[in-house]
Amino acid sequence: MAKKKKKQNPAKQVKNKVSSNPLRQQEEAVRRVYHSYMKDVNKRRAENQRFYGGVDYDPGRVKRRITATVATMEEFKSRFHTVCPTTPEGFDFETDWTEANATPRLAYDMEEEFKAGLLGAAIWMLDVIRDRGEIQAVAELLPDHVDPTEVGMPDVWDPCHSEEMLLGMLSILQNRNADCAGIKNPEKKTGSPKNRYYFDSYTVENLHRQDVPSRTVFEKILSFIPQADIDRAVELYMKKYWDVVDRYHKSRMVYAQEEADIRAGIERFNADVDRTTQHIAKTSESIRSLIQLEKPVIPSMMNGLPAMLPQGQMNAALTTASKYQDLIQTTRRLQEAKDELDERWDEVGDRISELWCDSSCFLFKPREWIAEQYGEEIADIWVGVEIEDPYALCFAFLYLVDQGSDYPWVYYPGVTLFSMTMDTLPWCRTAYKGDPEGVWDHFDPDTMELVPGALQAELPKRIKVPELENWNRMQYLDQYEDELGYQEKVSLAQVMYEMTGCIMPRNPQRYFPALPDLDAYGITGKKALHPLIYCMNLLGEGKYRSRKLPRMEWDLEEQPDEKQETGQTESVEELKARIAALQSENSRLRQTVYEADRELRDVRKASEVQEQKAELDRQELADLRELMFHLQEDVYDAEAENTGIIFPYHNFQRIVVFGGHDSWAREIKPRLPDVRFVDKDMVPNAELIRRADIVWIQANAISHAYYYKILDETRKHSIPVRYFSYASALKCAEQLAEQDMKEAQK
Repeated sequence: MAKKKKKQNPAKQVKNKVSSNPLRQQEEAVRRVYHSYMKDVNKRRAENQRFYGGVDYDPGRVKRRITATVATMEEFKSRFHTVCPTTPEGFDFETDWTEANATPRLAYDMEEEFKAGLLGAAIWMLDVIRDRGEIQAVAELLPDHVDPTEVGMPDVWDPCHSEEMLLGMLSILQNRNADCAGIKNPEKKTGSPKNRYYFDSYTVENLHRQDVPSRTVFEKILSFIPQADIDRAVELYMKKYWDVVDRYHKSRMVYAQEEADIRAGIERFNADVDRTTQHIAKTSESIRSLIQLEKPVIPSMMNGLPAMLPQGQMNAALTTASKYQDLIQTTRRLQEAKDELDERWDEVGDRISELWCDSSCFLFKPREWIAEQYGEEIADIWVGVEIEDPYALCFAFLYLVDQGSDYPWVYYPGVTLFSMTMDTLPWCRTAYKGDPEGVWDHFDPDTMELVPGALQAELPKRIKVPELENWNRMQYLDQYEDELGYQEKVSLAQVMYEMTGCIMPRNPQRYFPALPDLDAYGITGKKALHPLIYCMNLLGEGKYRSRKLPRMEWDLEEQPDEKQETGQTESVEELKARIAALQSENSRLRQTVYEADRELRDVRKASEVQEQKAELDRQELADLRELMFHLQEDVYDAEAENTGIIFPYHNFQRIVVFGGHDSWAREIKPRLPDVRFVDKDMVPNAELIRRADIVWIQANAISHAYYYKILDETRKHSIPVRYFSYASALKCAEQLAEQDMKEAQK
């Protein structure tokens, strides 16, 4: 995160010369804020190029953000006064709203690299097109073959659309401006996201609507979607957009009241300072007249005052000097009060800055966490925020960007809603882990291998196995009578077939091995388990059949063509039939090759994952051996010579540190200000570990239970773990910094 800018203290405000035109003044004020952040980002870009390249602070995007902020300011201001009709004295909406939107944070394209939001837009478009019966016409516009690694599509299976359709549509969306021309080196920015799918340079300059093949295909596919459906998606997006804005304004007023209280304290402080200064001046003048000094009296002269006074003036002078000393003490107390007010002002500013960045994660954070971090009042404001249709929101955002709307360029509500939407998509929380053992295969202890075929899992005693419905039980009475006036019983499976033409899976207990995982999420009870287990069985069977089982086709023996033997020529219809048969066979062969390639990629990917895990284990073992060696050789506390690293050190990776005594933490934290140190008494936070690039452990003050919880989370998400080899805070800081620099050079 970029260095936070402190909110300007009212006691230190200065006036700037600006234009007399109000609109011009507003634009100049907005530009100053953005350019101030831009300078800060450019200074710190070398520290973490990947992060600072993804906050959209290059000149072109900053210019577009300023334009959008100014163009929408009055609309947002009007909305603000509707939601918050009364505001504390001294609150400046325009300055605050500009700061909220200008603060550097991960922007759209950097989030897209991790969360694949365009896939959500692709699925929404395909759903609408399929429901209109136009899916075949659109399929002909999609590329014949797309490598999943080229588009970066997550490992998903959709029962509504084939993988080829998803890959093709995703490729169209990603490359919709690929053929545009007219900008030299459009994305040559060090540290920028690898691909700019939303705010590419042509979109920034509004030059993306060109008559080129990539745009032609995209716009032709877009034309298959009725405008009414597009309008409904955009309407839903704007409803959620304004909901985020309103919740922020309400939250901001909580802190605005605190700021108003501090301003009132500052005003009282200034009045006290003025009165005390006047009293000091008068008292100093009285003392000077008594002892007939030409220079003003200073505090250091008070101790020697008796020797300077005639005997007759002693009592009066001492009384005056005592008052002077009291005033000096009052001045010191005022200085302490001022320092306290400044500290409170900075604390409120820090909480506001954190709110700008953290509100995007309020969707998936428990209310208790929000209340602990931000207070009960703000927790009540954000509780209940929901994203009902993330796929429609993904499309609407893409559409608004493509149409040149200003709203996505106003970054606080735009990025916050974008992050919330992405976090709602099924594949964004974590990668597909594979089915639990026992669903499609089981572990054979004799061969020590996974054997195909489901086997009833041995579940922990605490897991209550649900009694699922017997879909073949004839227990529902058909309300229609037959010719003889009788009614017949039917089963759920028969009703399902009658309604859909589909038959139910024969093993409804297949996903019972997943019950411990569901229990870990708190999914228990008949009402919660039954629908989920049935859905898992239905979707799991469909995915397994489409990906694992071979596609069987009848291979009829070719019979001699009587017409050919007699020399007769084939009719046009017969030739078309033969061509269709050849095309079908060609398609089958291409599908076979594609599946073989995909299986090979899956095997290679699994091998890479295992190798990565093995490498992490080797590094962790090496660290533990080094730690044990230092303990045995009694060098754990030794201070090694300085390595030349300059502190404070700003790390490139996202680093979380667990363990260590309080004294050690107090000494090392100032040296590593960007590292997240977790108090040794706090329960390990799974979300914090999941978002880390590396976890460090100081083993001299950490419980076993705490330690194993950390290891469980790091191994679950393949997060590297390193161990400090020293007790010295300085040496540990150097060890961490050296490793961080090595990783940055890779």
